[in-house]
Amino acid sequence: MEPRAEWEIDPRGVLDILVVAPLALGYSARRIGAPTTMIIEIQFTDRPISLPPCVAEPGTGAVLEFQGVVRDRENGGKISALVYELYAPMAEKVMRQILQDLAVLHPCLYAGVIHRYGVVPAGEMAIYVRVESAHRGAGLRVMEEFMNRLKSDVPIWKTGSLPS
Repeated sequence: MEPRAEWEIDPRGVLDILVVAPLALGYSARRIGAPTTMIIEIQFTDRPISLPPCVAEPGTGAVLEFQGVVRDRENGGKISALVYELYAPMAEKVMRQILQDLAVLHPCLYAGVIHRYGVVPAGEMAIYVRVESAHRGAGLRVMEEFMNRLKSDVPIWKTGSLPS
């Protein structure tokens, strides 16, 4: 019998590898568990966001993209732009932690975030998020939960709006 390895990712995001190798009088089986890792890229810019090219990580079966666009209305009134402020080092740290926490629950291969700051005109993207996963379910859950936690936990603030 030739040595073989079988693997799976359990619901906690642990890569479980079963290694079976022949011994002199039989076979040996052992399990190696290691947390999966998701590539995380976070950027902040004061310029319009251009969509990055879609070059998927190996093993990707689902690519999810979210574009958060500034509406032309805020609090019932017409506006021409929103003003965002952030504390970049802390915002990046908190975003990274949120994505790492979510990767344990919903294993994904890649997460990328680009967030604008400064004046963002109505109709332009304030945020772009991309998640790559082996299957759509994990990617959809990461996307939704990340956006919910971004709004409540990350130090990025809408500090004003410009009237239309």
